[in-house]
Amino acid sequence: MKYQQLNDRHGPAKKKKVKSQLSTVQHVHQARAPPRSIEERKAQDFLNWKDLALFGITFHRRHLVRLIQAGKFPQPVKLGEKRVAFVREQVLAWVEARKNDTVQYKGEK
Repeated sequence: MKYQQLNDRHGPAKKKKVKSQLSTVQHVHQARAPPRSIEERKAQDFLNWKDLALFGITFHRRHLVRLIQAGKFPQPVKLGEKRVAFVREQVLAWVEARKNDTVQYKGEK
């Protein structure tokens, strides 16, 4: 253990034991998988919440839940007890359907 010197306003400096966090940080980095490229993330069969942004879907998670409940966005599939994902083909079909929707503003012809 290393010691870190603390300055006390009302007395002499005290020493405090400080754990070295280097070993735990190295251990965590060794356990993680290398980061995936954008192409790899786009090519996978299932998309998580963050991967939706790769396809231009930048809605807040709560808004997406509302769209799912209203039947206006593809239902996610359950991959585990606390993990859901979206089927890539369904999300792409939803994006393509949105491309055909246009908005008419007042005063436009």
